[in-house]
Amino acid sequence: MTEMKKTLLALALCASAGASNAAFTTVYSDVTSHWSDNSFVLELNNLPTTGLVNLGFDLNIIGSWDGNNGWGPDRFNVKVNDSLVFSEVFDHFGADTSFHPVAGSVIQQGSGWGTSIYNMSIQPTFQNLLVTGGKLKVEWFANGPIWQGGSDESFAVSNISVAVAPVPEPETYALMGLGLVGLLAARRRKHK
Repeated sequence: MTEMKKTLLALALCASAGASNAAFTTVYSDVTSHWSDNSFVLELNNLPTTGLVNLGFDLNIIGSWDGNNGWGPDRFNVKVNDSLVFSEVFDHFGADTSFHPVAGSVIQQGSGWGTSIYNMSIQPTFQNLLVTGGKLKVEWFANGPIWQGGSDESFAVSNISVAVAPVPEPETYALMGLGLVGLLAARRRKHK
């Protein structure tokens, strides 16, 4: 085998090792979930063992969310794999709120007993979430000391998307390193 072929083979091994997981992304938009007791749960299995997830959804805040006034605070929360990653106070009556949407994420701004709609996919909180064990569980729920869920306060989650990008395993880096060693060895022989 000529030196050029050896070098090209080493480069190909190195490139394939580095790209084995890096370019893989899956978007799940047709999901199975359930709703009960003011919560909505999504569970995905058979994901890459370790991966980064970008979670996207539209959040509909419906009815008389009271912010931090005497009838609140009314909180919307998100747990990912049982860890609370988002807990913000929403308001439709001009009271104090803790949620400050990212520019461009407000689809519709409601007031009083109206509906506000937010594109949560661009909120930094829902980007690059680390998932291990090949499973993802997302729970959306609302609460507060005087939460009136079902009567005049509610929420909806729509347009759910989950993009998963696997994190390369140590074996991938070892294979890439082996390719680099082969490349260096071929180059060294050429210069002798």
